[in-house]
Amino acid sequence: MNKAKHSGLASSKSDADTHTHLNARRYLRLPLAAPSTVRYLNGDPATRTFVLSPRIDGTLLNVGAGGALVVCEHAPQPGELLALELSLSDEFTFGGVLGKVKRVEPDTEGGFLVGIEFGTLANLCLERAEWQLPPGVVRFDSAFREALHHLLFTMEVGQRERLHRMESEDAED
Repeated sequence: MNKAKHSGLASSKSDADTHTHLNARRYLRLPLAAPSTVRYLNGDPATRTFVLSPRIDGTLLNVGAGGALVVCEHAPQPGELLALELSLSDEFTFGGVLGKVKRVEPDTEGGFLVGIEFGTLANLCLERAEWQLPPGVVRFDSAFREALHHLLFTMEVGQRERLHRMESEDAED
């Protein structure tokens, strides 16, 4: 799979379906093409703890305050818990954000599009809400969601301002 080909809007859906799906979201999604790492949380019922799987490299295609879309070569099962390491820019890197696989679709390049919902153990997996998370895995609580939402909004405004400047410069030529 050639990760460099992903534009940040890659999808097996038509443009109209993608546009409608994105407009129905509760949170702004920012299209990206950034490296990310997924680590699945394997539960041990005897000790009520989670163990992290080895790292699986992927590409973050978009991210919002409620979740993310990642493309990777591994096809997880919907419902699997994971920790997502993502880098939104040189200054903003998040390690081990707790999430749950919501959907998995084959990608046109042989990989898999993985839709991830961020959350806490209580809202992602109530029956394991009291289990111990591995070190470095961050519960996605309301404060974290608001901070990410603010960052994404700021990044979106910056992208729109750059686009507006480019359009103004083209109009002047």
